[in-house]
Parts: sequence; structure tokens; C-alpha cells
Amino acid sequence: MVDSREKQEWRLEKECGNLETIRRGSDAFKSKIGAIKLKSE
Repeated sequence: MVDSREKQEWRLEKECGNLETIRRGSDAFKSKIGAIKLKSE
């Protein structure tokens, strides 16, 4: 049985990791859109 506090910290760590991944993904997405916009101009 995992201590509830440990569980919370683990969950937070997991969520932060997911947020970081999402942020990185959206940055890549934005740069992709930026490249497409430049081409279309």
C-alpha cells in the first residue's frame, strides 16, 4: 500500500510531466503553423 502523500506527489509529478509534454507539443505545433503561414504568404 502506497502512502497517500507519496501517491499525491507521484500524481503531481506525472501531471507536470504531461503538461511539459503538451507544452512542448504545442510549441512544435505553433512553429509548424508559422512555417505554413510563411509559405502561404
